[in-house]
Amino acid sequence: MALPNLLLQQFQTASISDFIPGKLVQTYKVPTSLLQQLEDLAFGIFDKDASQWSVHFHFEDEVCEGKALPFLWNSGGYFDESCLKTGKLPVFAHFGLKPNSSISSSSQSSVQGNAVSSSVNRMSRPILSSSRQTTTDEMTGPRTTREQPEVQKTPFAGGGQSRKRHRVESVSSSSEAEAPTPRRSKRHSCRAEDALPGDDRLDGDTVPPLPPGVTPGRHALDFDAYRVSNPRKGQYGHKDSWSEIGKDYRKKIAHARLIYGNYGIPSPISCDRCVKEGFECRVYHP
Repeated sequence: MALPNLLLQQFQTASISDFIPGKLVQTYKVPTSLLQQLEDLAFGIFDKDASQWSVHFHFEDEVCEGKALPFLWNSGGYFDESCLKTGKLPVFAHFGLKPNSSISSSSQSSVQGNAVSSSVNRMSRPILSSSRQTTTDEMTGPRTTREQPEVQKTPFAGGGQSRKRHRVESVSSSSEAEAPTPRRSKRHSCRAEDALPGDDRLDGDTVPPLPPGVTPGRHALDFDAYRVSNPRKGQYGHKDSWSEIGKDYRKKIAHARLIYGNYGIPSPISCDRCVKEGFECRVYHP
């Protein structure tokens, strides 16, 4: 089957998609071929160094799941009406820094260093009641809190552990209260205030493992991507006034988007607002 024309766009960015004739991307990746490779075309269009970045592709611009497989691409498995939209195939290039790249070594060490210092600070703080929790729905409401958001501690991937709640900042501030409200959802991420690991209320309450591929390094890359890119209009966390939002507030939005996705779980203790509004209360995975 002939390959359809592509609408190629970088994953989770507000950029306009590029129209790519199908004849230019007949293969996904063939080591012996120098032309007609989807990967080569993506590296060229988005100006990425293949020695520093890896890339995979999605057909939806939401969370990182359901990536395209080279074998199915090369055999034409994605080119029927079940995948096409108005005769074209939407493709989203998702780039990630390679573990040994010179770019990732500096950015990840900085992010992980902040995670260590923030985790030490959390251990010295008292336990606060769930009434102090706030939801990420408040990123559009006025707040006076100006604390810096904290990066997630190293996640574990197994059950049987005591549930530990981690502090997640509200993504609102008094200076950005005028930002437009994102599309309302029944799924919201709340702030779980500084619970110590020995919290008796949480003993014996186990949590599910993190999804495959969710590591401290992956978190650092996704966090960096979220804090510099505005979600597409209609998606969770989108801001029409993105260009006017400060760096600190963008970090709060990035944390909220991570908790809303694979990095978050339902909170063991729902905050008052989520209970009142009937939302699912979410926090960072322990």
